[in-house]
Amino acid sequence: KYAHVCQAQRGSKPYYTSAMWWCGVVLMGIGELGNFAAYGFAPASLIAPLGCVSVIASAVISVFFLKETVRASDIVGDL
Repeated sequence: KYAHVCQAQRGSKPYYTSAMWWCGVVLMGIGELGNFAAYGFAPASLIAPLGCVSVIASAVISVFFLKETVRASDIVGDL
């Protein structure tokens, strides 16, 4: 999303021409390959909860980099 926001501020070039977007795609791919490999070295009961850490980290990072607001319902969730 950060690459999309930056691209929108600069002009109307396609997002896939941005080096930042490609770095994000490559890093996501590497992360998913690491996650896949981790299932081969450790039990799923240990690896699967680490996905929760990724969601929490994304929420925290989005506040700083994307200037998104965090509401109480975002933290607690909807019932």
